This record gives sequence, structure tokens and C-alpha cells, in this order.
Amino acid sequence: MALLCCYYFRLKSPKGRENYRKTIEEQMKTSVSNLIKENDFLEELLRDGQKKLIDGMELPADTATNRALSENIFVLVACIVNRIPIILCGKSGCSKASSVQIVISNLKGKKSRTKYFQTLPELVSVSYQGSQNCTSESVLKIFKRAEKYLKAKNDTDQLLPVIVFDEIGLAELSPHNPLKVLVT
Repeated sequence: MALLCCYYFRLKSPKGRENYRKTIEEQMKTSVSNLIKENDFLEELLRDGQKKLIDGMELPADTATNRALSENIFVLVACIVNRIPIILCGKSGCSKASSVQIVISNLKGKKSRTKYFQTLPELVSVSYQGSQNCTSESVLKIFKRAEKYLKAKNDTDQLLPVIVFDEIGLAELSPHNPLKVLVT
């Protein structure tokens, strides 16, 4: 799963993904041949994992669970619960904002609908709207606000602030170069 999250989902072309997956499958068959009997087992494992995750979620009415939404939700949950920073990039309409809202609305800690989600921390959205006018200071304020959520709650394993930086591409155009603080 780690290889899929780190590399597979970053590949844009279906052919590139298929080639990568087949290469990994061949390597795994060589290394652990006694455990792997079928072809396309990674594709199957991935599809099953995404389906189980989404089946346990409440989705807004008339939400189409297309590939982009399924992949975004899967990667978001994997990264968020493991506290791995993630930036979802993509064209308009590829389910970035929808997937973030679905994940945040379903991961409610002990108040969650399913037993699995009840074992995960409650997510608190800390939103920031990127623009051509944002500054490093305004971006840092968002991180400080998220940190306050952690300090306000004694049991930090049960509350996890998630910074939702919308329109990060607009911030990249700012003459103030605000995104430099993300790498420091």
C-alpha cells in the first residue's frame, strides 16, 4: 500500500499506472511467491480497500463514486490518520474539494458512524483560501491556529486538525512567495 500511495497515485496516465503496478506485482511475486497466486492482485487489493472505505462513509446525495473521488478519499484517509502531509493537485472538477469534505465529515472520532472510523481521531478542518495576495505570515497563522486545536484538547490522539489550503495554485502566483514557509 505504501508503494501505491507514494508512487502509483502520482502517475497521471492509465498506461503509466498499469506499467508501474505490473512491475511491482512481478517483483512481489518473485519475493513472496508463496503468498501471491493471482494476476492483478494489487489492483484488486486497491479496489477492495477503496470500496470498503467508501461503503463505510456517508456521502452527500447523488454523489458519484468515480475513480478520482475513490482514490482521493483513500489517499486522504491513509495520509491523514498517519499524519503524513498531503497536497491534492488536479484540474477543476476532479473531486478534490468533495473528497476532503467527505473525509472530514465522516472522521468524527468516537461519534463516527462505523466502528472502524470510531477508532480514528476526530478531524477538525482549519481552512485557508489561497490568493495572489497571501503572505508567508498569513500561511503561518493557519498552522498556529491548527496547533491551538491540539493544545486545547488534552487527548491529542482523539482530535486531529487538518489544514485545508484551497486554491494553493493562486498562492503560488503571489509576489510575496507565501509557499516558501511550507518547506521550512
